[in-house]
Amino acid sequence: MDLVVFALAALCVVFLLVALAIPFAELVRLPLPVVVAVAGLVYGAASIAIGADPVGFALTDYDKWFFEALAFNDQTLILAFLPPLLFEMALHVNVRRLIEDASIVVVMAVVAVILATASVGVLLWLVSPIGLIACLLLGAAVSTTDPAAVITTFKEIGAPRRLLVNLEGESLLNDAAAIAVFTLLAGALADKTPIEAAPFLLSFLYSFGARAACG
Repeated sequence: MDLVVFALAALCVVFLLVALAIPFAELVRLPLPVVVAVAGLVYGAASIAIGADPVGFALTDYDKWFFEALAFNDQTLILAFLPPLLFEMALHVNVRRLIEDASIVVVMAVVAVILATASVGVLLWLVSPIGLIACLLLGAAVSTTDPAAVITTFKEIGAPRRLLVNLEGESLLNDAAAIAVFTLLAGALADKTPIEAAPFLLSFLYSFGARAACG
C-alpha cells in the first residue's frame, strides 16, 4: 500500500472513531475523554495480545521505517500538543476568581504534586531494587491527574463555579509542576549527583517561577 494512501486511511479511521465515540459517550453517560482513553487502552491491549502490526502489514520496509520516523514521541507531546491545550484552557479561566483562591490552587497543583512524587517514589524505592531517583521519576510521571473528565461531569451536573475555577486552575499548574520536577530529577540522574532537599526545592521554585512568569 502506498504511504500516502495508508496515512489518509488511518486518519479517516481515527476521525470515524472519534465521531462514533461522541454518541457512545452520551449513550453510556460517560465523559468523552474517558471513552477515548478506554478505546485507546483496548486497542493497545488487543494489538499486544494478538501481535498485530497494521503498519508492518500494510507497508513496505522502507515505508514502515519512514512512517515510524514520523511517529510522535514524548517531546512532541510536551512541545507541540501540551502548550496549545493549556493556552486554550487558560483563555477560559476566570482570573479574578482564580486569584481569590490562589492558595488553594497552589496547594493542589504544586504542593500536592511534590508530595505525591515523594510518596510514590519513596514507597517504590523501599519495595524494589530500583534507585531512588528513578523511583522519584516514576512518581513525578504519575503524580498529576487529568481533570478533563471531572470538569466535564461537573459542568453537566451544574457544580458551583468556584469549584470549576479551582479545578481549571489546578489543571493549568500541575502539569508545569510535574514537568519541572521531572526535568530536575532527570538531570540529577544523568549527572549521577545525589539529591539534597534544599538545593532541589530552590531549583524547583526557580524553574517553576521562571516558566510561569514567561507564560
